[in-house]
Amino acid sequence: MFTLTDNQKLELIEKHLSNHLSAKEQTVFQQLLADDKDFALSVIFQKDLLTSIQSNARKVLKQQFQSLEKTIAVKTTESKISGLDTVRAVIEAEVKQLGYTIDQFIELFRPIPNYTTAIAATTRGSALTLLSPENEVNCTDASIHFVFEKSLQKEVEILIENNQYDILIEETIDAGNKEVTFELSSSDFKAGCYYWKIIEADDLVVMGMFFVRKELWAGLR
Repeated sequence: MFTLTDNQKLELIEKHLSNHLSAKEQTVFQQLLADDKDFALSVIFQKDLLTSIQSNARKVLKQQFQSLEKTIAVKTTESKISGLDTVRAVIEAEVKQLGYTIDQFIELFRPIPNYTTAIAATTRGSALTLLSPENEVNCTDASIHFVFEKSLQKEVEILIENNQYDILIEETIDAGNKEVTFELSSSDFKAGCYYWKIIEADDLVVMGMFFVRKELWAGLR
């Protein structure tokens, strides 16, 4: 039987549910499914959880965008186009300049459902107190700044991923440090949603999400 940490098993299940398993990972997954009853039960649980999260997410997004439509009002004297349509037209033009279709651009902001659950769990149970960044912050200055309440007692690893599970930043922060800033290069951090993970002794202890150019995405929906 393969020996994996709980976090590695969770990531394997997440990749299975989003059809991102490599051939080697698929072999490991099938072997665990056959040999590890707890793993098999976890797969069933995560499938049910994914269905529930997707349903709730659609409701929340609908409420958010209904609220946005009520609050955005842009006046124009040269056109009968509504204020919201004017804003959308401007945003669509900018999205095309970035080299994306509207559907491709919206996909960049697709959240990973099981990561949403992991964020809530690690935020509640973490022994580390993180003052910054806040979860779901919109990074507008091409950087993300991590500030801990106290200096680290042990070294930690910080991973930053996109919503395709690609690791874009992987850095070890030594004990004694209290803050660190990462520059978000324009080549790697285009508009979209991203995730940061703080790992201590191979355990995921804190996790969060952040956005780049969230205002464009919000204006399209």
